[in-house]
Amino acid sequence: MPYQKTRIAVPLAVVEEILLNLPAHQVVRVCRLVCHEWKELVDSAAHWRERCRREGIQPQDVSRPPNNWRQFYFLTKKRCNLLKNPRAEDKLQGWKIVQNGGDRWVAEKNRKPFPDETVTKCFVTSHGLCMKQQLIDLKKEGYSDAFMDQLQPRIKISDCNDDRMIIFGRTVPLNAHIYGMCYLQVCPTL
Repeated sequence: MPYQKTRIAVPLAVVEEILLNLPAHQVVRVCRLVCHEWKELVDSAAHWRERCRREGIQPQDVSRPPNNWRQFYFLTKKRCNLLKNPRAEDKLQGWKIVQNGGDRWVAEKNRKPFPDETVTKCFVTSHGLCMKQQLIDLKKEGYSDAFMDQLQPRIKISDCNDDRMIIFGRTVPLNAHIYGMCYLQVCPTL
């Protein structure tokens, strides 16, 4: 008996359910290329809104939904602290000391509770000028040139210091520089 090809139409609702259970990057890079219907499904706001709902990803202000749910999904999934050793848990590992005046940079236990209870240490120094820096290779962290160029994600930079600097009447500048689309340099100065 010769083999006969039989085409069975799979309802789009079933296809969508399958796509929602595949990794997002595979859905974008492979599945949307299968046919026009799959492309429309993958490109739809409804698909990405449902993917966000299932993974517990939601806008901070639910009254203002994102204009582009797919972009929102990928940006939210990539959101993380790119600094190595930002909480001084490994002393000064990961940081390049640029200037080490006064009593020099040290890592100490917090003197008083921090709002985030997981932060138990901080970087401190004394009266002398101290600078440390860290260079972040955005490509190594998974941020391609195309991703940075097309989505232009906001980059938030923050630093936490012991409040003893208030005693000395000084402010703590935090400088950040983006070199091309590849590197981000962060340099807190005490």
